Amino acid sequence: MNADDTLAGLVGVMVDITERKRAEEELKIHYEYLEKLVQERTAELESKTKTLEEVNIALKVLLKHQEEDKQELEDRFVANVKQLIIPFAEKMRNTGLDERQLAFMSIIESYLNNITSAVIKKMHQFNFTPMEAKVASLIKEGRSTKDIAQVMGIASSSVNTHRNNIRKKLRITNKKANLRSHLQSFN
Repeated sequence: MNADDTLAGLVGVMVDITERKRAEEELKIHYEYLEKLVQERTAELESKTKTLEEVNIALKVLLKHQEEDKQELEDRFVANVKQLIIPFAEKMRNTGLDERQLAFMSIIESYLNNITSAVIKKMHQFNFTPMEAKVASLIKEGRSTKDIAQVMGIASSSVNTHRNNIRKKLRITNKKANLRSHLQSFN
């Protein structure tokens, strides 16, 4: 300004912000594109989540039906054994069998009764071998090691080995637990 308050000159600075505006516009376009991708991905994930929830519900229903079918099959099996097989075993027992045949008949009846009881489920739970399951069934009915060995045609030491394996699987080794009582508690 001059002394008389008139404008003497003007100084100005011009800055070209064209590149900055173009960059801001590009960022805006990229941001909108990313927002669109996020929305699409979110919708896709929500759809997949819903589908998985539906599949999960369907699997639960199928598992429930499978369990019901399994229980029905077990119930029919038990009923058939009790109604169709055990009566004939009882009739066979009364046909004048010798002592050894009677012992085998007792074993057969015992096994049939075990099959129809909860004991078998427990034995499967502890992963008994077939031989251990047989020995456990005979122990449960009160047979001695000598009797079991004679009936099964194995050495008494083999029966003792099976007894020890059964005790290990039941986690009652080095305990003062009666194996027969423990097996009978499964009923």
